[in-house]
Amino acid sequence: MYIFLDESSWQCRQVKVGGTKPDLRCGSSLQCYLNTCILFGGVTDNEVDGTGTTASAFLKTKKSEVTRMRSVFYNDLHRLDLHKLKWYPIELKSDKTAAAASLENGPPARMNAAMVIKQGVLYVYGGLKELDEKKQYTLGDFYSLNLSKLDTWVSHNVDTQQNEVHIYSESSDDDDDEDDVNMDNEDDDSSSSSDDDSDDESIEIEAPDSIPNETHDDYYNRTREFWHIEARKELKISDTTDESVRVQHLGKQMSKLFFQT
Repeated sequence: MYIFLDESSWQCRQVKVGGTKPDLRCGSSLQCYLNTCILFGGVTDNEVDGTGTTASAFLKTKKSEVTRMRSVFYNDLHRLDLHKLKWYPIELKSDKTAAAASLENGPPARMNAAMVIKQGVLYVYGGLKELDEKKQYTLGDFYSLNLSKLDTWVSHNVDTQQNEVHIYSESSDDDDDEDDVNMDNEDDDSSSSSDDDSDDESIEIEAPDSIPNETHDDYYNRTREFWHIEARKELKISDTTDESVRVQHLGKQMSKLFFQT
């Protein structure tokens, strides 16, 4: 952890923090409130056998020894006292039964959720989660928690639907475009259509829906993280932090293709 010291010199220094620290993770949401920082959610990668790993250990691992990893997502809350520099877990103050029920009804585990604190109320919206190793979902649910009471999560218009969207890449050949226009003649040209279809590449992804009257630029800015993830998959980039120009360019093109369908 680092503290920003001087605005004029842009200097930071590393500090030690104590208390009950959150598990190692990334993609957490963080907001400051009354001299504390509130942390929610995040994700970490564990080995399939559940032993877990650390960044330093992973970097020292030989390529031949790398094991299959599984992402573990969190929906817990922690606070950092900025005066004492100590971490504390946040637990609901109601009885254990009600607290457990509230936790179950609260926001599911996720990463990269939008989070804000307004007048003592914590709001959590959306984020990303994986249901298996190949599918990543963009969430559209909305929750709030009163930080003064810390009694129960409240859901607002929770969207539990997981919409599957199929996106097919456009062909650069004029013949393929003509096949798309003349789909009514599919039965007569079944053999030629089969050959054309085998040459076309298709992309099947889970994509967030656009909002009515939303422009493509607004849609892309809102769903940028999702499309960058899909771009890295297409480019076969394993580094989940890669935000290179080619990742951004492909991500924007993929989002435009979906937006126009």
